[in-house]
Amino acid sequence: MQPDRCERALEGCGAPSGAGFVGYIPWTKSHSTPHLRAARRAKRKVGMKAPRHTNVNQIPAVFGRVLREERRRQNISQEQLALYADVDRTFVSQIERGIRQPTITTLVKLSRVLQLAPSTLVARMERSLRR
Repeated sequence: MQPDRCERALEGCGAPSGAGFVGYIPWTKSHSTPHLRAARRAKRKVGMKAPRHTNVNQIPAVFGRVLREERRRQNISQEQLALYADVDRTFVSQIERGIRQPTITTLVKLSRVLQLAPSTLVARMERSLRR
């Protein structure tokens, strides 16, 4: 049954029909041709790398510390922040402890409650990471 379906599919594309014809099958095409290998090597060279002094594992904890400092500076409880930002209180706690990381949407919600630009929180985090 399978060859009949293949032949019917090839009828309208101008491919020769008949027994034994094997048409182009995209998943058997080799992707290791020289021009593709060169493109992959060039892509690796151009790729961005994190600065050596930045430990990626520290980012969640440092962002959480920045968020906690700003929340406390404004005398807002975790519960109030969570309520007005429409997130769970435990989620705010987990962000502040560096266990979870907020999405962009959550970052915007939290910063609106704190009456800050999201970039301000991120910039403070970056400054703390450089120290």
